Amino acid sequence: QRYDAGYYTWTGATKACADLVLAGYSDWRLPTLSELGTIGEQLTTFDEYSSSYYWSSTYYGTVSDTGVGTVKCYSIYNVVEKYTNYCEDHSWYTYPVRCVRSK
Repeated sequence: QRYDAGYYTWTGATKACADLVLAGYSDWRLPTLSELGTIGEQLTTFDEYSSSYYWSSTYYGTVSDTGVGTVKCYSIYNVVEKYTNYCEDHSWYTYPVRCVRSK
């Protein structure tokens, strides 16, 4: 199952999915990059999904950022570009969140 939870920073996205209770389930989580790819392949006819980036739980690495220090980076998914990477501590980056749960 999946649920569009709104726009968040990466940290907010993780919390939004973890705190989600929907349809009697509370085991929602941020999807992996691979899971977002599968969803994207199934939903490419939806303009909103295909033109948006979505946060994933896939860890990319760390970078040093002047004024912020070392920050963790995670991959985001877009149907057209497939993926790119952004860092969690950049609070101005907000992207839609699609929460998933295991079957």
